[in-house]
Amino acid sequence: MTAGPGSTGGDRGSAGLLTLVGLEFTGEITADAKGTQTLHAERFGVVGADGAEKVHAPATVLAPWTHSFEQTELGDPQNPVPTSGVPGAAGPGGRPAPYALTFAVSGTPLSEMFWSAEEYVVRMKAPGPKAPGRLSAVATGSFMTAAGARPGDVIEIALGGRRIDVTVSRVVEELPTTGPGAQTASASSPVATPEDGGTILLDLASVNQYLSTGEASTVAATEWWLTVDPGRADEVAAALRARPNADPAQVLVRDEVAAELLGDPLGAGPNAALMAVAAAAAALAAVGFAVGSAGAMRERSAEFGVLRALGAPRRRLARLIAAEQGLLIGIGLLIGIGLGTVLARAVVPLVVLTGQAARPVPPVLVELPLGQVALLLAGVAALPLAMVAAIALRRTDPAVTLRHQGVN
Repeated sequence: MTAGPGSTGGDRGSAGLLTLVGLEFTGEITADAKGTQTLHAERFGVVGADGAEKVHAPATVLAPWTHSFEQTELGDPQNPVPTSGVPGAAGPGGRPAPYALTFAVSGTPLSEMFWSAEEYVVRMKAPGPKAPGRLSAVATGSFMTAAGARPGDVIEIALGGRRIDVTVSRVVEELPTTGPGAQTASASSPVATPEDGGTILLDLASVNQYLSTGEASTVAATEWWLTVDPGRADEVAAALRARPNADPAQVLVRDEVAAELLGDPLGAGPNAALMAVAAAAAALAAVGFAVGSAGAMRERSAEFGVLRALGAPRRRLARLIAAEQGLLIGIGLLIGIGLGTVLARAVVPLVVLTGQAARPVPPVLVELPLGQVALLLAGVAALPLAMVAAIALRRTDPAVTLRHQGVN
């Protein structure tokens, strides 16, 4: 018998420290069979990271363990029955001492053949440290809201086929790889509801130590969070992606994700749409300013003609016109800046989504580039200011202007 904890196919599993907490054997009982069966453990071999194997004698390893046997009766599970094994003697040539465990089985009677075959389970449990009496957890605010709980409350959750009580010691806004649109779910937290009922985080080692004290299965890790030395993130990521049994897309690097979000936060579609809207708004604002300024100058042409007839200098009138229209244009630009800032901060976070159509975490940070904003404002103000300057500096005959005013 060989075992690779966490292995799938050719995966050798974790290279970290592993603890064997028990063994479980299952099988079917032949119909109408009655008698005893014996489980023989001949040797235990542990292969280290260097490839060297270390052999252990089952008689030494399994003697302090507790054993139990359980079988079904007419398809219904029965209570486990404690059993005991017999250690053997070491054999010649350094053969390790074996261990034998005998248990009685009873198959389905031939008169009851419409029942399926009976099944049995042999459990061997290793002695270990006392399980923690209290499991602490970190939960998101949405989980606490959905559960109607507060920090320090005891919450019942389902893990490894059992319902256990945990105490929430800390509440956070978000947890990595969880929430709406997450690609994977943490093995140590329940699956969030479609409405995002939040997430709860437990220490995997403590949970498995707690579960190993009963008949429940331990929880396997489905993802790993790694902390590497500064400056070695790229090296470690490249090594993990080069593994033959690894999917490179499943190796996520925080710096790479941050660079991707900062490099193209909006995407091509939303970015082009927002740029088109901004250009159209700037053009409409410039035309509106220009038309309004031209209309105002035309309405006051008679007033300026009278001032010119009374001897007012042309340059003073030009400065007066530029100050009046410049004040109006400046007020309009300030109001536009305020409205644009509010709309940008309200709309941009709504259109920036992840590949799963969810809002990214951390949330979008909207920053206005001052240089580009200044260029945009200058472009909007250029047309009306040019028209005002042209009208103000246009040479007109005051007599002609007053004559037209008198006719009107």
